[in-house]
Amino acid sequence: MARGKARTTRRKVKKRPKKAINWSGRAKRWWKWAWWVDGNGPFALLAHCRVLTVRLYAKCDEAERDKAVIDRGGCGGPCYGNHEIVDLRKKRPNREPEAELEEFRDYRRRWMGV
Repeated sequence: MARGKARTTRRKVKKRPKKAINWSGRAKRWWKWAWWVDGNGPFALLAHCRVLTVRLYAKCDEAERDKAVIDRGGCGGPCYGNHEIVDLRKKRPNREPEAELEEFRDYRRRWMGV
């Protein structure tokens, strides 16, 4: 290369492959107080009965099907019917453990008379 001349060719930058999202890790970060987190996928079925449990699904219809089953028959132990589906691809819900605990207590007061 001659002195004073600018380099005309650019170096090619290798594109890094996208990392696979660790849905289980994200769920564990979002709900640190969960008793257990099981499965893999972006759809989380949360059962707020007694203790918080989280089950992950790859497809929303699978989560909805299992939610319907536990809504009818209960999720085991003292079930209060407090179940929901959350999409982990969206923004984190602004709910803290204290707020969830208070919501659970209100639900229990209404339905259980406790």
